[in-house]
Amino acid sequence: MAVTLSSREKKQWEEIKTLAQNNDCLCLDDADAIRMKRVLDLLQEQGYIKNLDVDGTNMFLVLGNLHDFDDWLTDQEKQSKLLNLREWAIAIISALIGAVIGRLV
Repeated sequence: MAVTLSSREKKQWEEIKTLAQNNDCLCLDDADAIRMKRVLDLLQEQGYIKNLDVDGTNMFLVLGNLHDFDDWLTDQEKQSKLLNLREWAIAIISALIGAVIGRLV
């Protein structure tokens, strides 16, 4: 399944990139960690960051080049658009077949 980010999540992603710029660690307060949870989870899932368990803080170790995540995200969005087009094509063809069968019966 292709992953896409909402416009709000894209803004959060840009904020994370800015906060992590030239740092090996990313520290967030509780409110930001909750607000950015989906984006942080996706970054962890893809191996770009790792959650560090340090006295209940929201500290993340930056493992990969975060700019590579932009490329991955762009590829995922393209894949999602292709899947959407494919689903529309299947739906239209199915409707046409159904209409033809309906006329014949």
